[in-house]
Amino acid sequence: MRRYGTSQLLRLQLKLKLRQLRADDLLIRQEGVDSLSEKELQQAFERNGLKRIDPPKAAKFDPHQHQAMMEQPSTEVPGGTIIQVLQPGYELLGRLVRPAMVVVAARTPGESATAEPTAAANPYGHEDGEGSGASVDTKA
Repeated sequence: MRRYGTSQLLRLQLKLKLRQLRADDLLIRQEGVDSLSEKELQQAFERNGLKRIDPPKAAKFDPHQHQAMMEQPSTEVPGGTIIQVLQPGYELLGRLVRPAMVVVAARTPGESATAEPTAAANPYGHEDGEGSGASVDTKA
């Protein structure tokens, strides 16, 4: 066994494995401290009025709190809802500091938006829905 040097190789492998285990243990401890520090920081932010905006999947897109970075077709969620959060946003005492950057599901051609304005909602349109207020007075 000595003439092939396997015992030295085994000792070296054992030393390397022990070093790796120690490094992994140290890394796990460090990650635990980091996550604990992050939790404490988030709690301090919340106590002082800073709220994290991290919408769940399939939540309705709100342009007042979210910024659409992409629009993708999806069979999992309906159109106009959030597929993924790329970066969470923040709100300070009810005022938007940074919108959450999100990916929004694209609407299919047959699907209509629920918030589309109608002719009756147009303050310049007629009550019967005719005349969108786009006519021009040419007599002046």
